[in-house]
Amino acid sequence: MKTTFLILFILCAYGIHAQDINSTRGKYRSFVSISKDPYFYRGELNEVRDSSILFRSDRDGQLRSFSCNEFQSIQFRKKGRVARGIFIGGLSGMMLGGSIGALLVHPTYSSFSSSSGLYQLNNALARAAAFSVGMLVGLIPGVLIGGAVGSEWITISIDGSCEKYRNRKSTLTDFSIQKK
Repeated sequence: MKTTFLILFILCAYGIHAQDINSTRGKYRSFVSISKDPYFYRGELNEVRDSSILFRSDRDGQLRSFSCNEFQSIQFRKKGRVARGIFIGGLSGMMLGGSIGALLVHPTYSSFSSSSGLYQLNNALARAAAFSVGMLVGLIPGVLIGGAVGSEWITISIDGSCEKYRNRKSTLTDFSIQKK
């Protein structure tokens, strides 16, 4: 049982790896909403300028420039964050559910005597079944919670104001590919 938890812990720790701070190319998914356009642009924030941003669209790969009074807000999310949240949440839910399931099967609730081999087989099968059911039951809320936590967006609201843009320019630069 200890080795199972150790292996699951190592797998969880292996999935969480540090990323290089300097490699921002493709690190953040960005959405820009424009005041005149009901749609939004999806892509990467390439550069933050004095009164505009340079944005690379995912659709056609072209660079587009938006002035500070043109866009309403920009949303950012790290790429792969939802999948990573689902993975970590699923593993955590399985570990917790399996542990609780195995602990709920207590040897005093069995009708067999504790010295017989049939009792030991029954107890081992009951614990294995409870562990498996607990893992499946724990998987569902773990995946849902992990996906919800991973899908969080960072929203920087500009509302077409160049004053707000200048105040939030340093924050926008943190999410851009080219930093000046």
